[in-house]
Amino acid sequence: GSAEPTRGQTFWQVGLVDPVTARQMQTSVAAAGLPVRLAAGNSPQSRRVLVGPLTSRDQIASVKQALDGRQMQAFLKTY
Repeated sequence: GSAEPTRGQTFWQVGLVDPVTARQMQTSVAAAGLPVRLAAGNSPQSRRVLVGPLTSRDQIASVKQALDGRQMQAFLKTY
């Protein structure tokens, strides 16, 4: 999806990229079976690629492990 996250939701952000790259990353992450969405970036030409929302410490850890396994850099972002 591409709905904006709601306040308080936590995600692994795996990209802040142009829309074309964002769609490619979204497809790749979704293929791994992870919940992924695109959100607005810090400019009209950028999108954040977010994995989540994450609701527990266990989920945060297991999703990070899955991302690490795909050599995807990620940082935790809470809205």
